[in-house]
Amino acid sequence: MFYLDEARALGTMSLPSECFGAFLQVAQLNSAHFRISSNGELNALASDPAMFQQIREQFLTGAQAQLEA
Repeated sequence: MFYLDEARALGTMSLPSECFGAFLQVAQLNSAHFRISSNGELNALASDPAMFQQIREQFLTGAQAQLEA
């Protein structure tokens, strides 16, 4: 669940604990970009917004593989 107003987006993201240090490094960059999806499945953090497309494609490939199994 997320809260949006004119200046900020507040909410939660889940990630493996071993990724936490890297997450903090990227989140502190001036170029950090966050993507908030409607159901939370595609929430993401990236240093370049073009990375979101790659993350989406990996997610969809994994979801398709689960449907086929």
